[in-house]
Amino acid sequence: MHKSSLILLFSVLLGIPLVRGQTRFLPHITDINSDFQTWIIIENIGSEPSTFQVKVYAKDGSPLPPPLGGLQPGEVQILEQIKILGSDDTSHFLIGSENFPSTNFRFSIAYGLKSGEGSPVYIPEMTIVAQVWRLFAGNWPKVFDSIAVVNFGEQAATIKVVHRALDGSVIKEVVITEDAAPLSKTVYIIGGTNSVFDRSMSPVFDIESDQNIGVLALQGDLPDSQYLWLNPTRAQ
Repeated sequence: MHKSSLILLFSVLLGIPLVRGQTRFLPHITDINSDFQTWIIIENIGSEPSTFQVKVYAKDGSPLPPPLGGLQPGEVQILEQIKILGSDDTSHFLIGSENFPSTNFRFSIAYGLKSGEGSPVYIPEMTIVAQVWRLFAGNWPKVFDSIAVVNFGEQAATIKVVHRALDGSVIKEVVITEDAAPLSKTVYIIGGTNSVFDRSMSPVFDIESDQNIGVLALQGDLPDSQYLWLNPTRAQ
């Protein structure tokens, strides 16, 4: 199940209130022991040398020591996760801090296999959260569908996956966690080789919570997961 640890959270679509001002985030760092690797891409889009800082969190929402760095104007760095984030426990991070808002920087993440052939998928930084997100599932078992969800609420969150018919009625719903702590991450495989859902009835799935959440949805080929791609989600 190592490969399933890659399966994550957040789409960059439109029209939902931002969290805590101008929160910017990247929702998923792969587990250091998984078959996948994460690269952090940092760009200084300003005209002067600048310093950035990120707020780093473990999967359970616990804060980790925040790394600090700097780039020259126009410089781009592509770094392995441990070289910039500093901890094997890093699960996800917010961009900027009170002293270093990092407005001149843009962050992205790339995921790919540690060995073998394939190609990485690139995920830009995100800002949008909502209580309901929609995605459309792929053709199981040719591909898998997975999500990573971060709780941006002030309280513990209940998060569920709701499979809907084309007329909007509920086919099946599954609670994937009842007590996701603030700023914790939950990873779930909606479908692929095995699933509790019957994709043949409808490709429509909602991710619902009683707190604001960010959701990243990924798809990948089976059985080898050599290629990954972003499955766009829409805040409802």
